[in-house]
Amino acid sequence: MLRSIRFYLLFAFAMTVWLWSAWLLWQNDALSEEIVAGKVKIDSLQALKALPPLIAAPLAETLFLNSQRADADNALMITVAEEYQRRRPLDPRGWLWASEFHQRSGENVLAAENLKTAHLLSRTNSPLLMKVFNRYLALGMTAEAMPVARDLVFANPGSFRKIFYLLTRLNTDYAAVVGEVIPTAVPDAVGGRPDYDPGIYYQWALTDAIRAKNQDLANAVWQVVPEELRLNSNFGLAYLKYLVAQQNREAMRHVWLGLTGSPVNINQIAEANFETAINAVSPCWDARKADGAAWSLDSNAFEGEHSLMVEFNGDQNINYYHLSCFVPIESGKSYKLTGMWAGKGISTLSGPFVDVYAPGVKGFYKRSEPMIGTWPWTVFDFDFTVPEDVEIIELRIRRWKTDLLDSKISGRVWFDNFDLVQLSPETGKVSSAPAVTFSLAAAQRKI
Repeated sequence: MLRSIRFYLLFAFAMTVWLWSAWLLWQNDALSEEIVAGKVKIDSLQALKALPPLIAAPLAETLFLNSQRADADNALMITVAEEYQRRRPLDPRGWLWASEFHQRSGENVLAAENLKTAHLLSRTNSPLLMKVFNRYLALGMTAEAMPVARDLVFANPGSFRKIFYLLTRLNTDYAAVVGEVIPTAVPDAVGGRPDYDPGIYYQWALTDAIRAKNQDLANAVWQVVPEELRLNSNFGLAYLKYLVAQQNREAMRHVWLGLTGSPVNINQIAEANFETAINAVSPCWDARKADGAAWSLDSNAFEGEHSLMVEFNGDQNINYYHLSCFVPIESGKSYKLTGMWAGKGISTLSGPFVDVYAPGVKGFYKRSEPMIGTWPWTVFDFDFTVPEDVEIIELRIRRWKTDLLDSKISGRVWFDNFDLVQLSPETGKVSSAPAVTFSLAAAQRKI
């Protein structure tokens, strides 16, 4: 009997709670619809106090509708927003609306305080974060907007480039913008979200800085890229090439160290003997794919274990420039470039050669004589004088496209023991012994 009474009491309590909840929902919906239709208005403190307790949707509708009106009673709407905050303290919209009406009333300190709470409550909600971000900008609070921007671009990576660009136009303290806005991690690949590369934010920021030719911004971005993300990065190589085109030697050497993990010295060809692997983002040698030709490290070496081989397959009349090496040098000095090379079956009258030019600077160009056919290991060399405005040169393995009937090149060519030596200004001779040394027997070896 006692058990039955307890059951009926629990049942009655549950039904009461259910009916009360259903009544609240009905009140919420009904009043909200009447407010939208203009039948009910919360246009005074009496009307606000007359609302049933606990319901919140009519307050939200009132705040939203008045946020669209220029003639809203801002003081009353602040009171409505505060009441909504009491009833729904975890809804960031209440704090965002309160901020807006405080701003309209000229109360920017209170507007900022409400924005801060709205930010904390909407860390993963992109639409609300965007509203918080825009309101901070409307208040002229760029510094406060930057942490919001970081959360926004983490929640929605696709918005990064637009927001980052905007903030770098509003704040020229690039170190501050970079430090505050770029997330230190990328979002997980869940819920249909793509799997982002760990360095994607740095790549976007650096790419856009380069496009804008903003060296100060690019440097600020590079300074904060973690060491492990700099190493062998495509965006690091793109930045290095930008610095090369600017003939900015010291900045280029700094980026080189981060990109490769090894320093590069002035007047040094970093990979002159091809004894270490060449990766896809190496600044020496930068090796790119080309139709009609392929490169590899080969055991047919003049000295050591490997040489660099380029093989032309005979299918293309190729303009080949896809192997190159950057070298920092001294402006206004004279140099001799030497190296060893050998060839086998190079067809056409337009054969391979080595050239030197200065990226970003017109009017400076030198090259070796092209070779065709088959030849044993032979030294090539040529002299050149660097213009005063040149601090970086680029060595390239080349072959020019030709209009001759026999234009599709085939065959193989090997390179080894590159060396760059500075010439004495008094004598025009090398100022120190060249690094390339070879014996007569080695030079006579056949392919």
